[in-house]
Amino acid sequence: LGLGGAGLEVKVAPLIEQEGGLGFSFEAAVVGRPDPEKGEAIVAFVTLKDGQTASEALSGELRAQVTRAIGAIARPDQIQFTETMPKTRSGKIMRRFLRQIASGQETQGDTSTLEDAGVLYQLKNDYH
Repeated sequence: LGLGGAGLEVKVAPLIEQEGGLGFSFEAAVVGRPDPEKGEAIVAFVTLKDGQTASEALSGELRAQVTRAIGAIARPDQIQFTETMPKTRSGKIMRRFLRQIASGQETQGDTSTLEDAGVLYQLKNDYH
């Protein structure tokens, strides 16, 4: 997600994916969702790898990493840990579905290119 603000274009997901000395690997996708106070809130969907466990402490570490590298303006408002991402058969993350889930909308659109359409159901049930 490129977040524009005062002419600043920020690429948050690649920054979150950098290990940054955290000692594990993971995959992230960042989307915006409507926010009544800020206009748009940043939501990061994160899939841990190598048997890592999601926790509030880890969420805080990831937020701190973004803050150190870019600043508080790019810090995710929410980090949603998930077991998998909605991907095409070629491995591309379908961010439009993540955006719909984060916004509380029904997932709409062509799902025929998804590797596993059941992922959408799982994400909707797990999202909080």
